[in-house]
Amino acid sequence: MLLLSPIAEPLSSPPAWAVLHALALLRAAGAELDDAAPVLIAVRADSQWRSDGVEALQETIQELLSRTRAASAGLADRVSELQRVPA
Repeated sequence: MLLLSPIAEPLSSPPAWAVLHALALLRAAGAELDDAAPVLIAVRADSQWRSDGVEALQETIQELLSRTRAASAGLADRVSELQRVPA
C-alpha cells in the first residue's frame, strides 16, 4: 500500500494542497480505524460465553482488534511524518 510506505526525502517540496489532501485522507482513515476498535471490543465482550465456535470467533475478533490498533498507530506515525514535510 503506497500510503503505508516510508516517506522518502523529496527532491523538492510537494505542493501544499497535496500535503493537506494526504493529511485529510490519513486522518479520515484513522477515524475509521478508531471507530472500529470499540465495535470489536463490544462484540468480543458480548460473546463471552464459551463454545468452540465462539472461542474461534473471539480469537479472530481479538486479532482484528490488534491489527486495527496497529494500523491506527501506523497512520498516526504517517500523519506525523507528513506534518514535517515542508509545504
